Amino acid sequence: MKTVNFYGLFLSLTLLACEKEQMPLTDTTAPEIQILSPADGDRISTSAIGIVVEILENQELHEYSVVIRNKDRSYARTVAQGHAHTNDLTIDQEWIITPHTRDTFTLTVKANDHNGNQGSSQIEFFHGSNLLINCSQFFY
Repeated sequence: MKTVNFYGLFLSLTLLACEKEQMPLTDTTAPEIQILSPADGDRISTSAIGIVVEILENQELHEYSVVIRNKDRSYARTVAQGHAHTNDLTIDQEWIITPHTRDTFTLTVKANDHNGNQGSSQIEFFHGSNLLINCSQFFY
């Protein structure tokens, strides 16, 4: 009988001496988004526009989207979207635009994590040639 009490006492002391593990705090931090290219305010004259975006998440990313719209929103194109179960994601895409298009565009990136936190980032750039031709030289 004394042996049983000894084991019971030992088990009780062991359980009381254990520290309880802290449960992880609920994630309230949105994914961090950096638009590396094009830069805000860039003037681009080529038809191929490189889009580079980095998304960083402290726990796990869930979904993302990269959308380009012109100023009056009559044109919208999803450049990239999807699900990614990772802590960091780099998107490196090329967007082809008609060379004769002159417009101001907005690049918007959104990302959600598994806890419903949404991060977003937006830049504006201009597409079109800055070339001005002096036509007076062709006329006499």
